[in-house]
Amino acid sequence: MRAPSCGLLDVSFTVDAGHHHAVVVPHTSGTALLEIIAGTAYPDHGQVYLAGQPVAGRPASELIRHNVGYLPVTPRWHPGRTVVGVLEAAVRWQMLYRRQATALTGREQITDVVDRCNLGALADAESDRLAPQWARMLDLAVILLHRPRLILVDQPMTGPGEPAASFRQAITDLPDTVAALFAVPTPSDAAGLADRVTVISHGRTSGHPEPGTAQR
Repeated sequence: MRAPSCGLLDVSFTVDAGHHHAVVVPHTSGTALLEIIAGTAYPDHGQVYLAGQPVAGRPASELIRHNVGYLPVTPRWHPGRTVVGVLEAAVRWQMLYRRQATALTGREQITDVVDRCNLGALADAESDRLAPQWARMLDLAVILLHRPRLILVDQPMTGPGEPAASFRQAITDLPDTVAALFAVPTPSDAAGLADRVTVISHGRTSGHPEPGTAQR
């Protein structure tokens, strides 16, 4: 018998195109929130809208085709594929299922995201042997290949080190048409990433501090 839990009770906010929005929320509740937005989990009450359309009842594959990318904490596993091989498979999926016109060839798309995610030195590495942070950068590269309008990031990489710096740069370089939503456990994790912050306390939206005050 499970103990009752209430991770999200009364949460309401909007993520506008071109903005980077951080939600300060405990780990498990942050994951649940992003999964609900991504359409892989369903709330008991309330509704999530993407571009004016409800998420409920739409399969995750449809949401992905409608330009939503979700970067979880745990990297995806791609056994037997190099970094470039993973990206080549993503391009083939895009061509088969999305049929989205692009001015770039598949090879040019791969080169573009490899550069944006600083994966050039690892292009021929076995993807399932990457350090976890670089494996997350590969997952971000796959998301960027699909040219999303909304990127959901569970616990973005922060602090020192090359992978975290590469992550911050890739987010900074997102086009103005792309929105990003980060679920972070503490206000300081939002610093340098978000231009808008929402704090969820005891399951409810409790405030929208200015990004410059998020570390206090």
